[in-house]
Amino acid sequence: MTTHFLFHEGEWTGTGRVTFSISPEVLQFTTSWIVTSLGEQRFRAVQHVEIPGQEAQTNVFTITQQPSGEFQLFLENEVIGVFSGEGVSDERQVAWEFTHHGTLEGMEVYEKTADNAYSFRAEYIGGDDCSTSIHGAITKKESV
Repeated sequence: MTTHFLFHEGEWTGTGRVTFSISPEVLQFTTSWIVTSLGEQRFRAVQHVEIPGQEAQTNVFTITQQPSGEFQLFLENEVIGVFSGEGVSDERQVAWEFTHHGTLEGMEVYEKTADNAYSFRAEYIGGDDCSTSIHGAITKKESV
């Protein structure tokens, strides 16, 4: 079975674009991930997202991987709070979803494009029925 970025210590960087249903504007962003092990089959992934002209966001994911390829995760974000979700992985991709009706619903899919690279897409709907669409790519940060 493939060990995806979410289940292996390392640093990843990427770029992408985000759109909101309430605006025709397309915003560019940069992102970085730092994944660390918390012990057997448990990981912490800290994601930083920066959009020019806006305050940077930090998402902290705590992931518990199952041998079946499924996993549980918790998302902590200073602005939106704490949410639990479920995910799956196979040889090609890793994906997860949150289904907290009325507060946060959405999914993210990371598809492996090379040994150290992924393309990704995400769709979220917040409590205000505003939807967010995200597309981008990440690559493993090379050690110096």
